[in-house]
Amino acid sequence: MLRRGVYVEKDETELVLGRVTYGGSGRRGAFPVCLVGRLLSDKAANTYALVDVMIKSIKAKGRLTARDWGNRLLVFSFELIEDRKWVLLQQPWHFDGALFLIKPIVRSEQPSPLTLSEADFCVRAHEIPLMCQNLETIEVVAGRLGHLVAYENPNPLDPNEFLRLKVKIDVTKPLRHGLNIYFDGEKLYIPFTYEALPAFCFCCGVIGHFYKSCKYVDRDLEVDPKDFIYGSNLKASMQRRQRGVKPTIVYTECGTQVHWTIVT
Repeated sequence: MLRRGVYVEKDETELVLGRVTYGGSGRRGAFPVCLVGRLLSDKAANTYALVDVMIKSIKAKGRLTARDWGNRLLVFSFELIEDRKWVLLQQPWHFDGALFLIKPIVRSEQPSPLTLSEADFCVRAHEIPLMCQNLETIEVVAGRLGHLVAYENPNPLDPNEFLRLKVKIDVTKPLRHGLNIYFDGEKLYIPFTYEALPAFCFCCGVIGHFYKSCKYVDRDLEVDPKDFIYGSNLKASMQRRQRGVKPTIVYTECGTQVHWTIVT
């Protein structure tokens, strides 16, 4: 028997959830389009304030609800899939200086803290020679950082002082300062800066805690943050896009039209 897209056996003990309709159809039987999120912080957060800030920031065109899933997880349900796409494109998300990790829930997946370990960051690769500002260099640099999501198209007629990449980064690993490359037999160092970088540890370079709670810091010794190998020099300024801008290949950032190529 078919009930609203779900096939039910006669004894009603088994459900085959293959023939279903997902968000955006406007039908009552539609499955919601969901995201799971978790605040990456060693401090307790005000869940109600977090939900309020997220919903006001998203300004969804369709219905949007949030639910406390336990284990410090929040599940957001969207009526329209375009609203979820916009939220994913706006990464990284912050709350009270901490990184708010998000991940789409697909089909039968159950929300779990273990699946939330990556976030998309815009990374600037500086001091790259003009002759190296090409797709090959982009792929090499992104491969050292994580998984390439998108990149700002290099323009040889109007070169920038850096290459700008959007990379999915494993936040359980230390941030990278930069990368050594060889060009015409010469060794060059390419420093990185991260846009919208949240709180991270100046001792170990991992996002989600400060050096005062880092397990690598000896509590019996007097510590001077200036002695750490990480610092605020990894941060790059960024202005978040307005909600009215459609999430396509061409964006507007800081008043300037920016052409991105989305990697599929």
